[in-house]
Amino acid sequence: VCSSDLDRENGPHYRSAFVELCKELDLPLIVTNTTATGAERTRALWADRVTQCFLPYDYPWAVRRFLDLTRPRLFVVMETELWPNLLHELARRGVPIIVRASSRRGTVTRTRPFWMRPVIQ
Repeated sequence: VCSSDLDRENGPHYRSAFVELCKELDLPLIVTNTTATGAERTRALWADRVTQCFLPYDYPWAVRRFLDLTRPRLFVVMETELWPNLLHELARRGVPIIVRASSRRGTVTRTRPFWMRPVIQ
């Protein structure tokens, strides 16, 4: 399971439930970040229960290489991390995608520019 920035806005119960679900399904959990601050926070919150790595820039070749190396079977992404090439490549590979909406921003489509709506549908 690969998850993007799950440390953001998530309480300890959500994180614990997510880790337990991955253990129950015998799936390794990779939490990706795009900033050094996010990576530090991930390491502090998740300790050794997950693998932390940086999500590459949303270039098609970089996304393909990242997915070749991590081979996710499920991708959980925060609504603030919707990268078109990443989502396209995940869909092309048949990887299920779960978009976790932010609790303080309202609905995903209402907070995204019109050109992002096809990406999240």
